[in-house]
Amino acid sequence: LIYMLTLLGRLFVSNRTAEWNMIKSSDELYPAGPIAILQMKSKKSGFLTGWINKGYKDYPYKTFCKQNFLIKVNFQDSRTTSETNPDMATVEEYFCDNLRKLCVSHLVARLTTDDGLNLEMYLENKDAGMIALLNLSNDPDRLVSFSYENNYDPDWDAVQGLFQLID
Repeated sequence: LIYMLTLLGRLFVSNRTAEWNMIKSSDELYPAGPIAILQMKSKKSGFLTGWINKGYKDYPYKTFCKQNFLIKVNFQDSRTTSETNPDMATVEEYFCDNLRKLCVSHLVARLTTDDGLNLEMYLENKDAGMIALLNLSNDPDRLVSFSYENNYDPDWDAVQGLFQLID
């Protein structure tokens, strides 16, 4: 019985991995939404806004993208204020485009802060994400100054509170 259960478990995992590999080359990889707009009170500046992609709430392939990356963009940095002054959509595209060159990268939410912008992302590959972000942070021509945190988060707990706000 144990042998049968082990074999069935391996077949399920193998089938699930094969399904994931097919999804990665399809239009189903990145949910289109809908997008929920958030408005929150700030301690400093009144109100902050953001959005969350509701398509990720029940995303069936979370188990393949277990690495949570919180990217914190600092719009108060002299580099950003004096040289580039990018809008939020440009910043979002900058990170998504660069990360997606190396691995599957899901942008789940974008939230303004008193100092800038936070991007909540889930990546398939921690090492690829770390390399991409390290390269971007060391690039003298980078678009913005930023920091980031990485956590192993297989259940996507970091964004559950955001999903609860929109239910």
